[in-house]
Amino acid sequence: MGATAAVAFGVQAVGSFAQGQAGYEAEKANARVASINAALSRKQTVEEVADVRRTGRLAQGDLRAEYSATSLTGASALAVMEQSAAVAELDALRAQYTGDLRTYGYLTEAAQAEARAKNAKTAGLFGAASSALLGASKVK
Repeated sequence: MGATAAVAFGVQAVGSFAQGQAGYEAEKANARVASINAALSRKQTVEEVADVRRTGRLAQGDLRAEYSATSLTGASALAVMEQSAAVAELDALRAQYTGDLRTYGYLTEAAQAEARAKNAKTAGLFGAASSALLGASKVK
């Protein structure tokens, strides 16, 4: 095998390495985006939970005002207000859970992208080494 073949295997090795590096950089960028999305999701969840709790407090205030205006008191009024508070808290917990799941999804996506980045880099190195060794074995 001549010098042309050796150069061809060398070019193939460089191409494999470059492809691995490109895949690595792309996946690292994907991981950064997913990590940013996770951080934003956490902040969004805090705001969503606060909004749900605020809405619940407003509804409870409306109930108190309504009961005061109608002079409705007693156990039934108290039971309705307690039920309203419990439902509002369940809504807040549901919003927290949904937000936590969304954040976990982004964190999982980031971890998977990091793993793909590492795999792309390793594959590029092995491809380059394989091509170089194959080329070296063909040179006489």
